[in-house]
Amino acid sequence: MLGLLAIATATYAEGYGNADQISVTQTNNITVKGKVVDESGEPLPGATIQLKGTSTGTSAGIDGSFSISVP
Repeated sequence: MLGLLAIATATYAEGYGNADQISVTQTNNITVKGKVVDESGEPLPGATIQLKGTSTGTSAGIDGSFSISVP
């Protein structure tokens, strides 16, 4: 079973002159790498890895390894 790491984006707000509020949101992608294995530690080639709530995904290689870019 694969758990995904959630990272919150940073939001900053400051007032300038006539502007009541200016917001800047910074989003940085990270690369998550791993290996999908079964209960006995054997690799699961072709396993699907998908970012929850999106269509972003990849599949594990022949040795169960994967790499996916996530926000």
